[in-house]
Amino acid sequence: MLLSVCPLVGHRGLTLNYQVTGVFSSAMQFAGHADYVPDAENRWRGRWIGSNGVDHDLTAVASDQSFIANWHNAEVETGQTQYRSIGPGRLRVTDYVMREEGRFELFASADYDRKTDCEETPDKSQ
Repeated sequence: MLLSVCPLVGHRGLTLNYQVTGVFSSAMQFAGHADYVPDAENRWRGRWIGSNGVDHDLTAVASDQSFIANWHNAEVETGQTQYRSIGPGRLRVTDYVMREEGRFELFASADYDRKTDCEETPDKSQ
């Protein structure tokens, strides 16, 4: 699994890329991309685009130790992803899908270690 979270061009938001490869093969099984832009203090909006052809509208709330994103596609599914700091350079990502009863059900969780810094992106507005 690969997860990268980096600033958008000009540091105006966040861009997230996610990729899962096969356990017994290096072939990519799923990839997704999201851009998040703040719309008010600690509130974010964005769009998730998945390689499975399912896109989601995103809303999120940030705090010092977490970033909680709700994702929604009225035709497919609604869920939540929690990004939580679990120590210096460590991040736990936990995914939930909303069931018909209105409750969130865990479907994935993974811990990530910070490996490298993001590439510098030039501010094209200057």
